[in-house]
Amino acid sequence: HSETKPRVLVVGVGFKPGESVLSHSPGLVFAKALQNLGYSQLAFYGPLVLQDQVPWMRKWGDASWNVEDITASFDAVAICVEQHGVDFTVVLRLKQ
Repeated sequence: HSETKPRVLVVGVGFKPGESVLSHSPGLVFAKALQNLGYSQLAFYGPLVLQDQVPWMRKWGDASWNVEDITASFDAVAICVEQHGVDFTVVLRLKQ
């Protein structure tokens, strides 16, 4: 059987805190690398970047930014940029 890749939520795909610019974004580079490795269940979260800016990856909605929904939907959360407007206490409450 084929090994299933983990489902990953990428937090902070903007270039730096407070920006929606995607050029030179470490989060976007990371997500593209995962995609190139065969990870197909990727999503991103951040209030400043719109779905239209990253059409190949699903945007995780604000209403689902909670421990229960994240735990049910993802195996890992990668914080690439500590973006403004993100409640990081949610991440701190996720179980290891």
